[in-house]
Parts: sequence; structure tokens; C-alpha cells
Amino acid sequence: MSASTSAGAGAGAGAGAAQEDEGLRDLLHELLPALSEAPIEMPSWGARRLRMVAEALADSLGLGLRVTASPELDAEGALGAPGVPAGSAASQARLSLVCVCEPLRAPGADLAAPRLQLTVLIEPLEGCAERLTPAAGRPLALVPVLSPRGERRLELLRRDLEAERGALDALARAAGLWAGEAGGAPARYALPIAAAIEALRALERLARPAANGADYPGYDVRVEWPHGDPWRVTSDLDDSALSLTIKARAAGGSTLSGSLDLGEHGSLRFNDLTPLLAYSPGRFVELPSGVFLALTEGFLQRLRELDFAAPNGELSPAAVPVIDRLQAERARVKASRAWLALVARMSEARDLDPAAPAALAATLRSYQVEGFKWMSRLAHWGGGACLADDMGLGKTVQALAVALSRAEGGPCLVVAPTSVCGAWVEEARKFAPSLRVTRFGVGENATPERRRGALRQAAA
Repeated sequence: MSASTSAGAGAGAGAGAAQEDEGLRDLLHELLPALSEAPIEMPSWGARRLRMVAEALADSLGLGLRVTASPELDAEGALGAPGVPAGSAASQARLSLVCVCEPLRAPGADLAAPRLQLTVLIEPLEGCAERLTPAAGRPLALVPVLSPRGERRLELLRRDLEAERGALDALARAAGLWAGEAGGAPARYALPIAAAIEALRALERLARPAANGADYPGYDVRVEWPHGDPWRVTSDLDDSALSLTIKARAAGGSTLSGSLDLGEHGSLRFNDLTPLLAYSPGRFVELPSGVFLALTEGFLQRLRELDFAAPNGELSPAAVPVIDRLQAERARVKASRAWLALVARMSEARDLDPAAPAALAATLRSYQVEGFKWMSRLAHWGGGACLADDMGLGKTVQALAVALSRAEGGPCLVVAPTSVCGAWVEEARKFAPSLRVTRFGVGENATPERRRGALRQAAA
């Protein structure tokens, strides 16, 4: 529609304008009752434009219409919002943070995949049927509120967005979710197991009434699990929760069994725990029951070392120092006599300082002396060794020195490729002439029966 006219419009144009004004006047008389019956919500820019257009049009038609609105509502663009009593004042939103936890399904065997979605929301009023994202939205908002009788109404809410931003940042920092990056802390997180449990523990500390002392954050915190039960996590378990039993086998060697005390969550067999360690990227171990074990970092490291030294419960001597460290950290260990004897020999070996045997027809160099002593200490308690010097540095003479020093204990067996057996025999006769050397696998000692006879002769 255009209200402008040209200089040569004439009487016909004027009559047409009058008829148009009459039609608009009739249309407005029909629309105004409908507008007054149904309040209108719109952005602030729309409210301002509607008021200017409506008032200008009413003046031009001689209707004397004025559009009025609450200053608070007008600032946010709502003219007579439905459900809001006329003249009602805005309520001040409280700082009450609700942390909503939603477990996520881990895709395949991805151990580092997010397992928990954590969303931080604001519950601005008691009985508010809608939660808000902190520091998002406008300072004035309309929120649905349920009365104690279940009646639903809209209430005008005044928010302190700056305070909400400060509370969200402080909560995220305290829970280890945000390190102060630019832009402020986000309100939603997808967390792997370790980060999720650490965050939940921090949030629980903030939510406890005891936090209302010097460490009170200045806002209320609540953790909710709308779908399913909260995660169950043990207290931090250390070596004192572990009990081990070491038994000797008739065929030699030792076996390991034991249990882990989980406190209120019961106990767990040690042999059921060790397979789970391989599938746990951090110190929190998920059990088939859904409980999460919380292990101290040091205890977890020692458990991994013990699992390596006792695969499937079969103990090797390499487990001795690990079990010693566990006992030093208050783990309970019940060991067989054979195991205790092994521990005693290993303790003796640490102080052993053997000298090269006088029967050795060679002078060992300093690094060869160190190699001889090292192998002698390991041989004292029955351990194995790998001497990996380069060719020509005297590995054979070091091994012969060990064989000479232990000759009174009986014969020793050298297993070597056929191509070097001759060299071993020659060097043994050269550097250890007091040793009786018998070669197996060739000539007259090639059959098993003759090899057994040669062994008996060498041991005589």
C-alpha cells in the first residue's frame, strides 16, 4: 500500500484514497479485538517496529490507538507473553548447577573412547520445569514453572550471565575438565573412563554439604543420572588391599594366587584381575559386574610388573623383586619354603663378589671381570643371563670362568651350534685345562644311550 499522491491525481484519485482509508478502518476494527484477546511474543526489534507502525497507522486513521508494554518485556521482545500475569516482576535466577550424566556405549574395543556424556545446566528456580545452558541466552527469559499442585505457569526470569559464566568455568576447572582456554568452559563433555571418574569425584566433593566451609564454591552443585544407576567406583586401592599365596609345585617352580579386597564391593581373585589390566588404559579398571576399581598409580605399576613375571599364575624368579616391593608397601604374602629359600639366595647374590678362579689360564680384562661377576651372581640363585658382547670380546672365556668357579657343584652343559662346538672344545682345553670336556652329537656319542653314558662319566 502507498499513501503518496501525485500533483495531477485529480478528484478521482482522492475519492479512491478515501475509500481505501475507510476499508482499512473497518479492517482494523475487526482485528483489534483479536489482538487484545491473544498476546503476542516477538523479538525486541519486532516489538519496536510493530508499535511504531500500529501507532502511526492508528493516528492516520483517527483511532487514537496506543500500544504499551512492560519495560522488562519490551527489552526482551515479548508483548504480553501468554501465562505471565500483568505487571509481574522478574525473579532473580539462582546459581544452581546440575551435572547430568549419560553413559555412552563404547564402540568396539576402543579403550580410549568416550564413555560418559556430562552436561552442565542451570536450574534457575525452585520447581522450574526447564533447565538452561549456563551463560547462554538473554538476561531476561520466560521459563515454565510447576506449582506444588502441579499447575504450570510462565515466570519472567532475570539472569546474571556473567555470574553463570564464572560458575561454569570454576566448576569445569575444579573437575579437571577445562584448563582455562579462551572462550570459556563448554557446558557439555564426552569423557573417557579415567577423565569421567576423576570429574565425578571432584563434583561429588563440591556437592557435599561439608563443602559449605572455606572451600564452598558459591553455588549449588548436584549430580544426576536420569537413565540408569550411577557408576560404582571403589575407593583408591593400594598394596594393602592385596593378599598373595605362593605354593611350590612337585615338578618344580611355584604358582601364585590371591585376592584383592574391594571393601564394600566384595573381593576379586587375583587371577581374574590380571587379564583386565591389559584392557585398562589407566588406573581405573572396569569389572564385569560394572564396578570400577580405582588403583593408585604405584600399585597399578607393581601389579602390571607382577603379571609380567607371573603369567597365568606361573611364578618366575623375576617376580621376587616385585613381590618384595609389594610387601614393603604392606601387601600380605604367604610363601612356601622353596620360595623363601630362593629369596634368600637372591639376597646373598646381591652381596656376592666372586674372584676369577685361579685355574683359569687367562687374565680377564676389566669388562670381562664384570661380566664374570654378573653371571656368577645370577648362577648363585639360578637365574638366566644373556651376555651380548660383540664377536671377539671374550664371551667364551667369561663363560668358562663361571664354569670353573662352579665345577665343584657338578658338570655344566654347553648347547651351541655344531659349527662352533669345535672352537668351544679347543678354548676349554686352552683356558680351562682342568675341566674334562666331552662332546656330544657326533661320532661315538651320537646315540642317546651313549650320550647318557658320557654324561655319567663326566659327572664321576
